[in-house]
Parts: sequence; C-alpha cells; structure tokens
Amino acid sequence: MTVTLINRVARLRVFLLPHAEYCLVRGACACVPVPGTRVRRVPSALTLPASATVEGLDTTVLLVAEIARAVRSGDLGVVRASAPP
Repeated sequence: MTVTLINRVARLRVFLLPHAEYCLVRGACACVPVPGTRVRRVPSALTLPASATVEGLDTTVLLVAEIARAVRSGDLGVVRASAPP
C-alpha cells in the first residue's frame, strides 16, 4: 500500500525520515552515506513543495512523528492507495 501526501499550506515543508522511525520499521535503510566515511549516515528527507501533492510514498512515512503531527493538525492531507494486483 502507498500513500499520497498533500501539503495544504502555502510553504515548503521538509521532513527528516529518522532511521529508528522510518528505516527500521520499513525494513530498508533510506539513510544517505556521508562521503569519505563507511560508517556515518544521515537520515533522508521528504520535501513537499508549497501546496503540492506527492504520490507513491511508503505508508511508513505516516509513522514519522513530525509527519503524524502535521496530518493531525490538517497541514498535510493523506490519500491511501492499495498496491496494484
């Protein structure tokens, strides 16, 4: 299943996807390696332009605390889509 997030505010929104809240639950790491090191990684981020819609996101994004707060406050809309057969 995937979700579509709709940015309902007229400003850019950037959400970090923390390893513990996103990658571990999703079962695949989305963190970005830091050039020049083998161990250090930084969380990836989800950027939503002002008043934009982003489709095809893994439902795990809804477990990220900052995204969940934005959905509860109405700043983000969510449309759930089932996976194609």
